[in-house]
Amino acid sequence: MKLISPKTFLSFILIGFSHLLISENQRLDRDPRDYRYTFVNLSHLSGSDQSGLAIKASINLPGSYYIVAERLADGFDYKTESYDKIIDSARIGVQMGIGEVIGTISADRISINVEDWFDIFLEIGVKNSEIEGKRFSFSKDNSQANALGGIRFGNSNSFEGKLYVDISKETTVVETGEPVCQGINICPPYDVELSDASDTKFGIGFLYNINRRSAVTFDVTSSNKIDNTFRIGYQINL
Repeated sequence: MKLISPKTFLSFILIGFSHLLISENQRLDRDPRDYRYTFVNLSHLSGSDQSGLAIKASINLPGSYYIVAERLADGFDYKTESYDKIIDSARIGVQMGIGEVIGTISADRISINVEDWFDIFLEIGVKNSEIEGKRFSFSKDNSQANALGGIRFGNSNSFEGKLYVDISKETTVVETGEPVCQGINICPPYDVELSDASDTKFGIGFLYNINRRSAVTFDVTSSNKIDNTFRIGYQINL
């Protein structure tokens, strides 16, 4: 019996793989760039000290605008104390395809129409932090500006990705320097303050659309002032 030649076998493999990709990219019958901006996401956070939870809600607005609200609760250790940190944030965002931003590139007699290979997004708002410990809690008016922006790419029928930068000042625990508070328990030996310089976090995220209404998300964020974090979540698209 004559066996299938290697070239024929390779051709079958390539055809089958191409068919699988096409089926995966079209299985939800959505436009590839129909990214969801109305959703609720619940995620688990993991850092070097303790783990935490985050809930995020986004609502699409008319035009290219949307609003985002998020509550993040995680823990950290300072000296011999363990603290819970609650961060509330709210932002308004705008998103559009790169083709809408750049349009057409012209040089001499050559004109190139830029396609919407990815979306650009920018969010501006405020965030506030509260820190609670077993013995002492700190709650101050430390609201500060928060800006987040990046690109979103991929196929809304299957896998999506994003690269982003998150800029804001961070609330940290510091020693008060008062010797009385260092030795007794009637006043906290620590205090909270905003960092002098803004912290620039770099993040990368991936999302897989299980179906039209649900997805799983993965995010990794790097920071030079606080712990790097990893997030895994479940998202309900509305």
